[in-house]
Amino acid sequence: MTRTVPIRDGLFHVPPSGAAPPHLIGSRCDDCARSFFPSKNQCPRCSGRALAEIALSPRGTLHTYTVIHQAPPGYAGPVPYVVGRVELPEGERVLAPIVGVAPSGLRTGMPMELVIGKAFDDPEKGEVVTYQFRPAREPVRP
Repeated sequence: MTRTVPIRDGLFHVPPSGAAPPHLIGSRCDDCARSFFPSKNQCPRCSGRALAEIALSPRGTLHTYTVIHQAPPGYAGPVPYVVGRVELPEGERVLAPIVGVAPSGLRTGMPMELVIGKAFDDPEKGEVVTYQFRPAREPVRP
């Protein structure tokens, strides 16, 4: 069995199989109520230090995206690939790979959902996974 490890600790949580969808881990400032991803120790908006860890919504809408036609050195994935900014209900816009759709099938404003997928293989650690978004299988509910 291949061991999977997160690309960075503290970015996302994957509940036990079938219990709930994965979610990103963010923080919310107790002083100004702004949320952030990734988590912060100090609020960039008001400089408050009272921040609580929160589970961010696994659903959002595609705010913008770009299609990358030339891979950077060391990239072993398919080309072209898409990187997009997904706006979550909390107001945070998350930059992430967009998977599960051809670039021609993307439209700004389309519903998206969080998935966890392979980033790369590390010979020492195993399969390294990261957060990604794909078109939502069901409409996003307000």
